Amino acid sequence: MGGKDACKGEGLRRVGERVGIALRERGGVGESLNEEWMVGAGGVGVGMGNGREDIKEMGDDVRLRNDEDGVGHMIGEVLKQKYEMWLYK
Repeated sequence: MGGKDACKGEGLRRVGERVGIALRERGGVGESLNEEWMVGAGGVGVGMGNGREDIKEMGDDVRLRNDEDGVGHMIGEVLKQKYEMWLYK
């Protein structure tokens, strides 16, 4: 059970504010309507390959399906790009 305003996007917003991460620096991944805010707002939005077409179109990119570890692959790619020099020194 949750409050009437409880949703994943609101949780992402609150956590970001609490730890001091600007909205433009946050990213969201989703596949269905309850994740719409996470994909459509923030710095980067990613639709999952198995997601609804409208959610995939809303994002900046589309990644592998959930059953193909799409989120894990995406996180790995982001970390590799961001820290490539540090990882491969």
